[in-house]
Amino acid sequence: MSLSRSRVGDVIFLVFAVVQIADGWMTYQGIRVYGPGIEANPLIVWYASIFGAAAALTGAKTLAVMCGVILHLLARHVAIAFLTITYVIAALWPWTQLLWF
Repeated sequence: MSLSRSRVGDVIFLVFAVVQIADGWMTYQGIRVYGPGIEANPLIVWYASIFGAAAALTGAKTLAVMCGVILHLLARHVAIAFLTITYVIAALWPWTQLLWF
């Protein structure tokens, strides 16, 4: 693997991690404003009802980033990029529309 390829992979992973953190924060804001019923993922809703939204989202996003670390170490950067784009479209965009527009 060339040095430039490794840097591109690092940037892709960094963007993935930032998107995960942003999704966690936006989800927390959505639950805080609209209640846990606003969250589409039933596992997050269930964990939030037991442990609280902050703990549930911290755990879920930590797990997501750790899975991203595994993909990064395996040099699966196309997969990480695809997941990042999917999260932006399917998670961040709807939260942005709901919370700020």
